[in-house]
Amino acid sequence: MVLGDFNRRMNIAGDDVWADLDDGDPDLTKLTEGLTSACLNFRFPEYIDHIVNRHPGGRAGAAGQLRTGAVHGGRRR
Repeated sequence: MVLGDFNRRMNIAGDDVWADLDDGDPDLTKLTEGLTSACLNFRFPEYIDHIVNRHPGGRAGAAGQLRTGAVHGGRRR
């Protein structure tokens, strides 16, 4: 498992960095895939920080493992 501040919108089709990371062996999954970020009141809906996992069930098998929340001024809302 890799957690990273990739500063890339790797959930957008055709991202070069994701293509380099996920060569298919092993099958990698982004736990942020298919999710929308609430960053700055949805001003930036694509995640740039990702959790990449080698999960035998892919995204479906990883469902429910990621919880998100907004942090404002050091306080979680």
